[in-house]
Amino acid sequence: MNLIIRLLLAAGCLFTLLPGATAATTPSSDATQGFPEFIVSGQEVAMERLRQLFMLHASPKTYGTFDLPYLVPSVLWPAIGPNGSAAVMRKLYRPALLKGKIDAEGYVSSNQHRGHAHDDGWSFPTWARAGGAGWLFSHANDPYAAMFNLPLFTSLAGWETNAVTVAACDPNTGLQLALGPNASLTCPAIDVDTLATPFIAIDWHGAVPADAKPFLESTTAVAPGFSAERRIALSPKPSPLLYDRQVTMVAASRHPLWTGRITRLRVNFGNPAPARIVFRSPHTAVDSRHPVNNPHWLEGCVDCFDWTTDVDFFCVNIARMRQATDFAVHKFGLAQHGVAVVPWVGHDDRPGLIPGPDGKKQIFPGRGAGNDYWDLLPFGGQDAFLTLALHHPLRRVADLEEQIDLHPEWYIPAIPNRAKSLREVVAQLQSEGSKKFWDEGKGRFCRWIDGDGVAHDYGSQS
Repeated sequence: MNLIIRLLLAAGCLFTLLPGATAATTPSSDATQGFPEFIVSGQEVAMERLRQLFMLHASPKTYGTFDLPYLVPSVLWPAIGPNGSAAVMRKLYRPALLKGKIDAEGYVSSNQHRGHAHDDGWSFPTWARAGGAGWLFSHANDPYAAMFNLPLFTSLAGWETNAVTVAACDPNTGLQLALGPNASLTCPAIDVDTLATPFIAIDWHGAVPADAKPFLESTTAVAPGFSAERRIALSPKPSPLLYDRQVTMVAASRHPLWTGRITRLRVNFGNPAPARIVFRSPHTAVDSRHPVNNPHWLEGCVDCFDWTTDVDFFCVNIARMRQATDFAVHKFGLAQHGVAVVPWVGHDDRPGLIPGPDGKKQIFPGRGAGNDYWDLLPFGGQDAFLTLALHHPLRRVADLEEQIDLHPEWYIPAIPNRAKSLREVVAQLQSEGSKKFWDEGKGRFCRWIDGDGVAHDYGSQS
């Protein structure tokens, strides 16, 4: 209800400032279709305009994570009439929140279309623009391939193959490969900085034997030979289908020897028996994950429960909500630092572009990775935006944990002291964030403090 009151007040101010109001003063015909009316004596024009404004945002249909805290409360609140006028949108967003991808560690996917960065992150920058390397064997359903003129390959020319036969090249899916035992693929020579390539993305599907033990190998300028000590184990199963793709994200930067400049990559399938797969693309990837996904998804989940009181939804989703909450609290060091600190490669948010004394741009590939939906600014490091984004949903999640204690009929296992612990984190975020990010001279908060300890502020003083 507070949300509606705030919007009413804001909209009322807006409408009183707009000249030439000519909106109809009588309810439009769609009132009978169940959309609420706002009735304030003497303010019929403003209220009808307000109603039309709400109707513009009453039916967006999207599954992206970034807009959940804005769209969910915009579409779920109308609930008048015999069937509830928000019923259609509730049926859309309920499964979207229940089925949105969360990885094994608890990171909530951006849930975007095909791109050429981290598959669970923002769709860009492409590997080509980030100073990486990649090979696409299909451009189907790939808008960025044409937009950024990424080359299309139809064979393994230039690759070193072992026990690999190209059975066909399907323009819609990629190379159809027949693998003999212990097959491997070695890419052409490359020269990429590990700072700009913390992940390797392999888009493939098919089946290798369950007892296969695939792995990724690499060489560098100072270690030109493949060796067992540089191996990174892969899952023998492709990742679950996300829309039209199955991309295995290899967290290469977690390997202690993933340093320097990479000169070759080799995929060893580790298959003891023959197999057939479809190989669409391997490419390097910046870490384009957005740490704000977890708080944004949590906001959407709490909004859904608040507006619908759908206990079944809450019971089914609470384990995922707890997983996403714990990931954010621990991964971003909330209790340790008192503010959110993003530890990912490229997210210390030293800028990737710095003007030199002569005005020429100096580029630092791998730095300044997009961190949230202000995606043209770096952010990250000690992140004020993320700290604020986490403060509100963590407080709301703590409220729900208390409600679990009060409602044994929900049959949700309570976790002792969980609400208390979350409230302590919330209080710490408010206390430490207020001190750390406040700029007394400018009278406002900065946006982040980078890995060099430099505070950044893109606001104006007006």
